[in-house]
Amino acid sequence: MDGPAVDNSTEPFLKFWEKTQDGLTSSVWLSREDLHLLAAQASRRLVESLGGCMQKEQGNYSVSQLAENHTEQRQQKQGKQQTRAGAGTEGIEGQTTNRTGLLKPLRGVCIAHYMTKNRVEEVILRLAAKASGYIPVTINWDADGIDRILYKIESTHCQAVIVDEEVPVACLNRLAEAAQGRFKVLSAKALCFQSHDNLPVPEKQSCENARSMQDCDLRTLSGGKSECTPSKEEREDNVSLVVFTSGTTGRPKGAILTNKNMETSCLALRQLLDLRDDTPLTLVIVNPLHHVNSSVMLELALRSRRAKVHLVSRYTTSFWRLLADVAEEEAAASGRPERSAVPKRDFRLLTPLVSRHIDFLRELVDTNRLTGVSVHRLAHALRPKEVVLLLGSAPVGLTTVQTFLRLLGKLPAIRFGSTETCLQVMGTPFSLTDDEMMRALERGWNHIFQGRPQKGFYIGRPHPPLTEVEIVKSTDPSNAHYMVVFFFISA
Repeated sequence: MDGPAVDNSTEPFLKFWEKTQDGLTSSVWLSREDLHLLAAQASRRLVESLGGCMQKEQGNYSVSQLAENHTEQRQQKQGKQQTRAGAGTEGIEGQTTNRTGLLKPLRGVCIAHYMTKNRVEEVILRLAAKASGYIPVTINWDADGIDRILYKIESTHCQAVIVDEEVPVACLNRLAEAAQGRFKVLSAKALCFQSHDNLPVPEKQSCENARSMQDCDLRTLSGGKSECTPSKEEREDNVSLVVFTSGTTGRPKGAILTNKNMETSCLALRQLLDLRDDTPLTLVIVNPLHHVNSSVMLELALRSRRAKVHLVSRYTTSFWRLLADVAEEEAAASGRPERSAVPKRDFRLLTPLVSRHIDFLRELVDTNRLTGVSVHRLAHALRPKEVVLLLGSAPVGLTTVQTFLRLLGKLPAIRFGSTETCLQVMGTPFSLTDDEMMRALERGWNHIFQGRPQKGFYIGRPHPPLTEVEIVKSTDPSNAHYMVVFFFISA
């Protein structure tokens, strides 16, 4: 660790930006302590709502065993790894243990999160899941109709679905019909927001447990020695999240993401961004939290000692003004002189985007509809190297890169990964200059194989000798799984 631990639980951590007719309207800052108290409250209410149904004994298989067994079956049958929702998550709900039942009363219970946009409630519920042990199942509010939503709920054996207040009435009616005796429909607002000034003692203890777990996660992630000794159950690689693919090739496929999956993604991003424990990190999250992309970004912030998050409900044209404002604030806080390229202290501002966002920006600029901020001010605010615009894992082509250079005068950082298993496998090293980055991109665009130019994008099929990655179980020579391949990516 780079410095002594500090108690930052009451420091500003999360600010929510709601999309309105007048642009983006902000909430007050919420601290980690605020969020943990609300999460403890939500955990207790979930336990009360579900009663004893989550204690059904349906086997004591660990999630890692379940996933590994299913992986071997898929490899034998198909020769490749794809986790189907019904088979890949079958039996998760039975994973409760007597030894951790009191500490994590919802351990192994699947609960679907059906929000219609990014919300503070989603952040609170992710923390509640950590504290109580339940497994969030993502619902894609952009693409999922009610039939697909019900499929996800049923295939993962959800015992509840949590909805926000903007879920259409027709969908609520279908959920109510399907829920009869099978699962419960619960309100996110009712679970998360109500006075927590007079928390009972067990609820306060739940909050302390959640905060203690988060502290342990931070020490583990940053490489420091933890003062707390986790139990055997806490050391297990339990399920953190079930996320579904988009379904473009058929029914969506559900992937089980474990705590180690999330930790690995966070570690890879820390390496990608050259983050130290004491580096101030500010995240501007506009991508939906039902994707792994934003889920990992939120996890990274929760595991980073000096992090702040600006959570945007949905993309709107005002997003670019917000991004400029935040970038200018962070540069000023770093002590960067106006004409100097070197800040007095290091910092990172990270916003994950997709190529479509850059298309939106180009259209706004070219049609003179960019309001609230000039493109010149935006480019100046985003110019520092410490301000990282991260694109991926969808292909980033020549047109997008040229648009970046024309409008913003800088290049994006580009990441590549298998989104459903590890957000970040490879990416643009933070140490590269723009010239070095451009030369690397041009080499890829101009690649020739066996005398033929390799034009276009290649997704979902082999194209040697280009991008191929074998993920191994262990790189420790003393481990029985040393260099044993268990996942192959070719994209």
